[in-house]
Amino acid sequence: MNGSDSFARFVKNRSYTPTHYLTLVLRKGKDGGYELLDIIIGRSRPGVPGDELATEDSEAFWAEHARVWENRSAQLRTITKDCPWAQTTAETAKS
Repeated sequence: MNGSDSFARFVKNRSYTPTHYLTLVLRKGKDGGYELLDIIIGRSRPGVPGDELATEDSEAFWAEHARVWENRSAQLRTITKDCPWAQTTAETAKS
């Protein structure tokens, strides 16, 4: 993950799919240099909803995809089975 404060979907019961692709997400700075924002194993994908890299395709993409959970530490209070951006979208549609 690129260190953002956005929510991301993870699955524990899957393994990686072999790929020959590696995607680097770079941002060009005002000084002409580049900052590495993310490294994606596989082809490019839209950022998670709420992230600075999100696109109009983000919600649809992440509704069908998830990252594979690795042995990483997690803030247990952030784990949920509810999709946070789907709730926000549904609340917005009601207003």
